[in-house]
Amino acid sequence: MKVVFYTINYKKGGLDTFLVHLLNNWPNKRDELILICNGTHPGLDTIKKGLYREVSILTISTHFYDSRGNGFFSYFYKLHTYISRIFYFFLSIWNTRVILKKLNPSRFMVVNGGYPAADACRAASIAWATINGRKGGWHNFHNYAIKSHFPYKIFENLVDFMVKKSVQGWITVSNGCALSMCNRPLLRSISIEVVPNGIEKLSSNFNLNIKDELNIPEKDLIILMLGVYEKRKGHEFLIRAFKIIYESIDNIQLVICGHGTEEEITYVEHLKEIIIPNISKRVHLLGFRNNTGDLLRESNVLVVPSQRFESFGLTSVEAMSMSIPVVATTVGGITEVVKNGDGGYTFERNDLHGFSKCIIRLLKDRDMASIQGAKGYRRFNKKFKASKMARQYFKIME
Repeated sequence: MKVVFYTINYKKGGLDTFLVHLLNNWPNKRDELILICNGTHPGLDTIKKGLYREVSILTISTHFYDSRGNGFFSYFYKLHTYISRIFYFFLSIWNTRVILKKLNPSRFMVVNGGYPAADACRAASIAWATINGRKGGWHNFHNYAIKSHFPYKIFENLVDFMVKKSVQGWITVSNGCALSMCNRPLLRSISIEVVPNGIEKLSSNFNLNIKDELNIPEKDLIILMLGVYEKRKGHEFLIRAFKIIYESIDNIQLVICGHGTEEEITYVEHLKEIIIPNISKRVHLLGFRNNTGDLLRESNVLVVPSQRFESFGLTSVEAMSMSIPVVATTVGGITEVVKNGDGGYTFERNDLHGFSKCIIRLLKDRDMASIQGAKGYRRFNKKFKASKMARQYFKIME
């Protein structure tokens, strides 16, 4: 059968990892797989380089709208934004319908960052239903469904009503994420399948030595964070934790990698200069890196300090596949991935002391770190293999 996956994304990260591992491990090798993606997606090259199975990639253009201006004039911009959003939404339905009619797929799934997230993703679900009638496609979302607010509430309710009539069901990554659909009253009755993310075991190509690149002394220990530079990810919390950790272990370095705008990265730079001015050079802010395996190979512990809207935490699974212990917060779906004493530890998002002390213990006690790393690897093999995830998606969509 011909299976089409549709996504719109504007940041590199976990969604790209998900797509690569899903497509590479799709069980039926005879199926024709097609990925529709916006040509402006910064992670498109990452997807292309990561695919070793034959997948046709069709890039499309998308439209932006925003609200700008200050004071009285901002109302004109907001009105323009509202009208533009409605116009482009229905234009997206029409354009996607044209594309899908030409492709004539057997199965169709939208891969959305959250809900509502990309308007074009919701438009795609509606477009497929106009072609395929009652056999709607699946709408896959990877972060929380959030409430609609004024001034878009009327428009959002209209779209939700159309989506309800269009999709066959939801697929999401955690029970916490599934429960968040209660924030969209019109959509609660749609069935939801929960499929945890899975990856192939990461490997190290030994083509990166982060200590050499950053002039880190060989004896120093590395704490690693992988994640986009958004406030919800907890960079400030982590930098404050690093200050506490340094008081007990002075041969440590913090390496943060992820996609972010210049403004987002500058904000984190500002935080470290304010919070830890004397040791700010020990915190290294890097961009997105493809060679995650090499980064983890040189790291002693992976941290996930998220403060809100963390539906799964795929980087935890990546660390487990490399036998690296994880310390994370209990935000959202993280606790469904990281279990205390089974590959890592979790703490409440405001428990700075507990979070910091746990990292100190793992860095000081190599046996403890090794035991947790081994447990995490077993947990990865049991629950988070890409082949298992792909089989579940295939079964749902079959």
